[in-house]
Amino acid sequence: MSEHDTFRVVNSANPHEQRACGTCTLCCKVMMVAELQKPAQRWCRHADPKLGCTIYAERPQSCRDFSCQWLLHPSMPTSWQPSRIHAVLHVNLKDELLVIPDRAYGGIHEPRLNEVINALVKIAPVTITEAV
Repeated sequence: MSEHDTFRVVNSANPHEQRACGTCTLCCKVMMVAELQKPAQRWCRHADPKLGCTIYAERPQSCRDFSCQWLLHPSMPTSWQPSRIHAVLHVNLKDELLVIPDRAYGGIHEPRLNEVINALVKIAPVTITEAV
């Protein structure tokens, strides 16, 4: 695997279903990465929007451990990919469903994200936050 290979997550319930980040790198912006002293809502210096992580093979443990909910749940619509809704969906250690919007796109006021939030609140409590 090259350092720029697309990260793939296999659904444990159905190992034949998998998703890939593709060109989505939004977690590289909205998430905080302590090991790199990278604050939330700022692009990681190692993120290349066309290639992905330029230090993929040596990326920090927190990056290795992270998978957004869109990757983990192939049943989520393709239209909910973070790069399309301008937000990352994440479940924290308290089992809270977090929506982390990219402030550059209007946050929760972005119409596609509003549709996703409205659908999610029907099935689970949702917390909207700018940083994790």
